[in-house]
Amino acid sequence: MIGGGAERVISILSSFFSAEKENKVYVLVTSSGSRDTYHVSSDVILLFASDFQANSCFRKIKLIVSLIHDRNIQCLIPFSPSSCGLCSIAKIRTKVPMICSERNSPEDYPTSKKLRFIRLLSYHLADFVVFQSGGARDYFGKSIRKKAVIIPNPVSAVPVNNSSMEKIILFVGRLENQKNPEFALKSFDFFWMKHKEYTLVLLGTGSKMDSLKSMVSNLSSCGHIKLLGFSNDPDRYFKTASVFIMTSRFEGMPNALLEASAYGVPCVALDCRPGGCRDLIVDGRTGFLLPEVSDPQSFSTALSKVVDGLPFYKTQAQAFAKAVQEKYSLNAVCLSWESLLAKSIQRELMNL
Repeated sequence: MIGGGAERVISILSSFFSAEKENKVYVLVTSSGSRDTYHVSSDVILLFASDFQANSCFRKIKLIVSLIHDRNIQCLIPFSPSSCGLCSIAKIRTKVPMICSERNSPEDYPTSKKLRFIRLLSYHLADFVVFQSGGARDYFGKSIRKKAVIIPNPVSAVPVNNSSMEKIILFVGRLENQKNPEFALKSFDFFWMKHKEYTLVLLGTGSKMDSLKSMVSNLSSCGHIKLLGFSNDPDRYFKTASVFIMTSRFEGMPNALLEASAYGVPCVALDCRPGGCRDLIVDGRTGFLLPEVSDPQSFSTALSKVVDGLPFYKTQAQAFAKAVQEKYSLNAVCLSWESLLAKSIQRELMNL
């Protein structure tokens, strides 16, 4: 699994259900490319479609059907539009329950008309559809909303009242158009003019890495910007950062913002579609949530306000972290998933 937000949630949930609940959990990676993974429990059985020579859609569907029969799979939980399509056909052939999971802003992703059609058809075929926010759920029609269940992402971080806070502005996310990293760089450049003691740290990799390096070289703050690439352990940066920033154009529920809030880090973010960020920042107290049409200069002004009043915002963010930890705790979120899984399997048994 590559290092995206959905992959991290899969890693957390699969580890929990295999280690804590003693279920046999299979994670099938259908995409090609990097095999870099987040840590998963040794009990999780991680499979790669390419190892079975399942490189075409037909072969992937055949593989899923075979796994259902051979390994007594009781429920399918696809986490992407393409995997929803594969699992939908497998569901038709095997009658196994399926819970689709929407991981992004449905208005913005996927951009492909073909994948959007596959997603819509899959959601109609699914037993349930999990959304991370009401805004994402409400994008769809009544028939899908009837089977919708809102389950947020879990957070496993423990907030620490850190006395060794460093002068770091932290950005965590894939370096792709959705995450809008250029906006982050421009905003920091404005901010740095008045706060030259601060450094911007960007964790993440992606197709924009080279262009961003070129952009950084032309900024006044170039010596105070670090593009560190992907990290398996971003928590160590959350523990010491002064402020977390998020500049995404759209998000499902941003894991990085969730973790920053759970650690008690003041945050400045754009209020992007479909609105999941609003649950993670108390505007004016734990940081600032700016309109998504804001410009880099306005964003840098908000960032300066937080830094100039850091003791206040840090205290407020630490207090808010307790509520975040409770609402999005691993146990609470996984119990919601466990209840939904049981309901799906029981429904299917009643229909036999």
